[in-house]
Amino acid sequence: MLVIAPLTVLWSLVNPLFASPDEPAHMARAQGFAHLDFAPPYETDGLPMDAPECFKFNGTVTADCARNTWGADGTEVSTKTRDYPPLFHAVAAVPAVFTSGEFGAYAMRVWLALVCTALIAMAAALLSGRGRWPLIGLLLGLTPMSVFVASTVNPSGITVAFAALAVAGAVRQWVWRDPVRGSTIALVGGLLGLLLVRRDGIMTVGVLLAVFAPYWWSADLTARIRKIDWRRGSNLVLAVLTALVIVVFVVPIGHRFLTNTEVGGNGSRWQAVKVMRIYLDHMVGTFGWIDTYVGPELFLVAVVVAMTVVLLGFVGAETRGRASVAIAFGMLFVVPIVFGMFRYPYFQGRYLLPIWLAVAVMSALAVGTADIGVVISRRLGVLEVSVWGLVHALAFVQNLRRYAVGNAGSWKFAFEARWHPPTMPNAVVIVLLVAALVVAGDATRRLARAS
Repeated sequence: MLVIAPLTVLWSLVNPLFASPDEPAHMARAQGFAHLDFAPPYETDGLPMDAPECFKFNGTVTADCARNTWGADGTEVSTKTRDYPPLFHAVAAVPAVFTSGEFGAYAMRVWLALVCTALIAMAAALLSGRGRWPLIGLLLGLTPMSVFVASTVNPSGITVAFAALAVAGAVRQWVWRDPVRGSTIALVGGLLGLLLVRRDGIMTVGVLLAVFAPYWWSADLTARIRKIDWRRGSNLVLAVLTALVIVVFVVPIGHRFLTNTEVGGNGSRWQAVKVMRIYLDHMVGTFGWIDTYVGPELFLVAVVVAMTVVLLGFVGAETRGRASVAIAFGMLFVVPIVFGMFRYPYFQGRYLLPIWLAVAVMSALAVGTADIGVVISRRLGVLEVSVWGLVHALAFVQNLRRYAVGNAGSWKFAFEARWHPPTMPNAVVIVLLVAALVVAGDATRRLARAS
């Protein structure tokens, strides 16, 4: 919690309200849930739904243009988030039961940041006790974009958190064969959470199961499945419940998702190949309404840090580990292309974040067991985490600068700016960022020693 929470909470307080994709719509549905209003139009506290219109998709416009003036309490809103699975909005609704207005909007953000951080911390607890590399992999799996979405009212954040929980549970159950207390709950709960927070959650679950297939699938498992007597009471009940879940939940989601085709451009179904570089850039750090970029230099640094671990892990892994890393890394490219066969444009780079987390964790596990020497392993781990922390810090500063003075504005924005967060001045934000990094760094050092 001390490694991640300071940064996620600071992000939630500093980023302009509604400066996250579809954040007003997600807030509106969450407020409706808080009033036990589960179908559109949703009852809200007068959310200024159009507040981000003046700056979204345009990184040259600062956030001072927004007019965050709340309307009448009880205003009803119909949003495009109405057909999302319900779990995310049910969780986000908790602060709206007790708060409203601008304070309530920030409270919803902080609440979600803490929920996501707590789930990731649970994953870290499951990955601890086997050296520092499993935890390093978890940290590398959290890109600046992961922290950004975890700190705003957007289902991508809790999707990453549930993926972390599922991956940690799978590692404990299938890779280490050490099912400690809570690992089964983490695995099953993480996979169910993924199904219930996003419409494409079924895709993420399928990918994660494929990533760990080299560990959980075997000839012995095939034989045991064939021997199952489906006429027995408990097995029959399980089969019926599974069929009901598929018919009632999975099939409608798949049907709605795949039949809403939107193949644009020249009609080619291979458009995703042309924009893979954009998807990867979005996965690292394209904030706001896809209008705030970390820049090519910082993106290159992030890629070098991440790919060092991936390549070392792939080379140093045993056969099953190498297969798992290859499947996970390949899915980063396969999934967007397959999506493009059915729907384009639709896909966003942040939808790949759960898959990248699996890549990072599985690669780091392999590095931790590779024969590279104790000293090299320790120094490489320190270097990876240190540079990764720098990537997060610079990405945060770039995002703040964009809203204060525009993405091409002066770097003196801490004092000379048209916009400051309503919660604190920009100069105070920078001081708190340094403090958050110090706390996170000290907590990381303690974790490394304990591991």
